Amino acid sequence: MTLRVMFAVGPGDVVAAHRSWRQNRPHESEVTITCSSQIEDAFKRIPCVLYLQSNFRRAEVVADGSWTIENRPERHPDARGIAYHTVQTLNGLRLLAQALRFKADLVFVDSGRSHWFSLIPFKLARIKVVPVLHNALWPAGKRPRTPVKRLIQWLDGRFWRSVPSATIVVSPECERQVAELGGGRSCPIFQMRGQYHHGYFDTVAPPPPHEQRPFVVMYAGRIERDKGVFDVVALAAKLQEHRPGQVEWEICGKGSVLEELRQTVRQQRLEPIVKVHGALDRDQMAQAYGRAHVVVVPTRSNCAEAFALVAAEAVLAGRPFVASRIVPASEVLADACVIAQPDDVDSYGRAIESLMADKTLYDRKSRACPEQSKQFLDPSFGIEAAIGRVLKVICAG
Repeated sequence: MTLRVMFAVGPGDVVAAHRSWRQNRPHESEVTITCSSQIEDAFKRIPCVLYLQSNFRRAEVVADGSWTIENRPERHPDARGIAYHTVQTLNGLRLLAQALRFKADLVFVDSGRSHWFSLIPFKLARIKVVPVLHNALWPAGKRPRTPVKRLIQWLDGRFWRSVPSATIVVSPECERQVAELGGGRSCPIFQMRGQYHHGYFDTVAPPPPHEQRPFVVMYAGRIERDKGVFDVVALAAKLQEHRPGQVEWEICGKGSVLEELRQTVRQQRLEPIVKVHGALDRDQMAQAYGRAHVVVVPTRSNCAEAFALVAAEAVLAGRPFVASRIVPASEVLADACVIAQPDDVDSYGRAIESLMADKTLYDRKSRACPEQSKQFLDPSFGIEAAIGRVLKVICAG
């Protein structure tokens, strides 16, 4: 019997990614190997009918043999408050309706597609479910205690205790949270790591000499408040007071508060030492990493960070990074990381100053990077391999 698999991923353009995969070329300017291409590699090895679906904003569908690839925009993506929870619950029921129409035997669902409890009816429909967590269930060490979130956690716990046939997660923190909500129920949990194209980081220059000043600190990622970008500005101002002219900052990325961030830098007259680049292409990012001594990952405690791939990119580029325990990568890549306290600008400042002042510490963290980076270049750690392990468990059962 041919397996019928539905895979509901996040907001990426899976149709464009599929065309790139068909032509055996990296999608656009991606440095990472896209999850959708790894998913397709996993299922091309087995006889199956595949329905790969994303909630990308532009609707499009392509048929390729026994496979269907679809961008299916989410309804009311900007809903907030009670409306958001209503939409998330209905999204789960819509996924069930799509799975029933497709006659799915097995459904993989990425985090963010719906509330987990809204997938409980899949069990009644005898459809196996495999959650894929690219996001943590809550910020590390900060389990929410508000009434609405506690209710959702209680409902989600009913899902985690009885529904998943297996689970794929991106970090030990995600695995612990699933086990906690599931009350210790032992469905198989498989970890994966983001995968990067070999060779890209070979173009990044070695770190500047440790004694070179200014000491360059890089932030890369989404320009959002919960990612700590305004803490970077506060850090820059503090260290400029303590060490005038000795530290420069480069901020790379795009997001909803980019212009507000630029305005804040101007208002505080920090333009000489804080360069807000916005989005950069592959070559520009490689050059930015080449100028940096270290990378800062100042994610705030209200952000449910699942891993923080910028930490992976830091070690791939041979740079130590500074992060708090809110960032799960700080646990996985501990040998290349200096720990700061979450939401504490002074603590981040002390961590960066320790790397500036202590060459032995800086060299030790830098030397750890090559070993730590191997998991991001090894397909046995990717989602393709994790899917293979899931299928073995399900077929054996």
